[in-house]
Amino acid sequence: MNFDLGEDWFINKKLLSKILNKKYKKDQPLIFAEVGSWKGRSAIWFIENFLQHLDSVIYCIDTWNINEWNDFNQEKVLLQSNSQRAKELDVENIYEQFLFNINFKGYSNKCRVSKKRSIEALSDFNNNFFDFIYIDGDHSEQGCYDDLKAAWPKIKTGGILFGDDWTWQDKGVFPVRKAVKKFAEENSLKTKPLLFHGNGYYFEKK
Repeated sequence: MNFDLGEDWFINKKLLSKILNKKYKKDQPLIFAEVGSWKGRSAIWFIENFLQHLDSVIYCIDTWNINEWNDFNQEKVLLQSNSQRAKELDVENIYEQFLFNINFKGYSNKCRVSKKRSIEALSDFNNNFFDFIYIDGDHSEQGCYDDLKAAWPKIKTGGILFGDDWTWQDKGVFPVRKAVKKFAEENSLKTKPLLFHGNGYYFEKK
């Protein structure tokens, strides 16, 4: 097996750098989590840019198995029907590739793996546990909403929840955007969409 991060879907680096550099010092101990890790590109980036303190870690939450996604998830349908991306999804040992990539970079001590569905994985943690959570998992409206709802209590006061694919479309509908707006309204939060050099959104927990 060779080091291979696959297609670069992680386009929010500039946005994340801007937000996190204002919030955190690179030499402070931090606990991050990401929902949706795939081959480890984003986890490696977080480790190299923000988790250099000896005690800093990132929890990677993913099933690494497209067959466990909801069959009616439009993202799954789109990915399977796109010949260019279908090749990426055909990798039978995607989880092993993730582990190889993390180990190849020497980051196994910084990465904690939770090979579960996101709701189940997040329920394993105490509230107010994470400094930062990155969400790039299920892009269906219900799936995204469930991830937000499960992640929010786990973030410390002053912590940040950052999500991907604010502009994701499904037949002219924006499921992620709808989920985020619903979640924000229910929790009296102000949505901060960031569309320059990326398509993310974030909330800071007051």
